[in-house]
Amino acid sequence: MKCSTLFENIKKYWPNELVIDENNPDQLNQLYWSVEEKIDHEKEHWLSVSAWAFHQAIDGFIDSEIASGKSVIQISQMPMQLFNKQVLFNLDDDDWKEERSEYEQS
Repeated sequence: MKCSTLFENIKKYWPNELVIDENNPDQLNQLYWSVEEKIDHEKEHWLSVSAWAFHQAIDGFIDSEIASGKSVIQISQMPMQLFNKQVLFNLDDDDWKEERSEYEQS
């Protein structure tokens, strides 16, 4: 499965922008769980893998955006490299050996 395909597919489940406030971690977790509820985990295995990696990546992206003074985060501005890094990190376990062999970083 190609990273770029996974990235574009999972982004569609998230809002275009996030308004950041003091409840940011709760807001992100609620959004993540609403994404999880929309996925058929038996049929959409790679989407399931992508959802968790995207959630992790967006958390770091938001932290860097906040540090630069932004309070509205554009999801479309998140670099795919952050997502790719999380997918690779998550698949770096023997339980994910098959998925790791199928994953393409382009």
